[in-house]
Amino acid sequence: MAGNPVRFEPPYGYQRIYRVVVRRYRPLAILLAIASSAGFGHDHLATWLFGAYVTGGLISMLTSYFYRQPSGIAFSIPGAIVIGPALNHLGFAEVVGASLVAGVVIAVLGLTGWVRKIMSLCRTTGTDDWEPEVQSKRERK
Repeated sequence: MAGNPVRFEPPYGYQRIYRVVVRRYRPLAILLAIASSAGFGHDHLATWLFGAYVTGGLISMLTSYFYRQPSGIAFSIPGAIVIGPALNHLGFAEVVGASLVAGVVIAVLGLTGWVRKIMSLCRTTGTDDWEPEVQSKRERK
């Protein structure tokens, strides 16, 4: 067999399975916790989960097809965490409207080039050093 085969020998096999399960379902647990704290009924919960997972999946397929390479688009866990407390004192329609307006503002800023201008003023050397690809690109310049 070529390469290093993945082994599921104790104790490492159980740890790998645990990590896969936790990484896969942690966002679902966060969404369920937020939905229960916001008092969502079954209808709202089903709509919210459908919107989070199916919309992200469809956008991932479209971007993968458009760019001809795998691309994963998902909902924002920090955004979902912010929505939870907002639902305690705002209505559902108000929170959805605010999310849509924020999305439009972000899209306009990105399409007009303002994000590039703002990011050129930010110091990014600390975060760039985390990624080896960025380091190799920087060395090639």
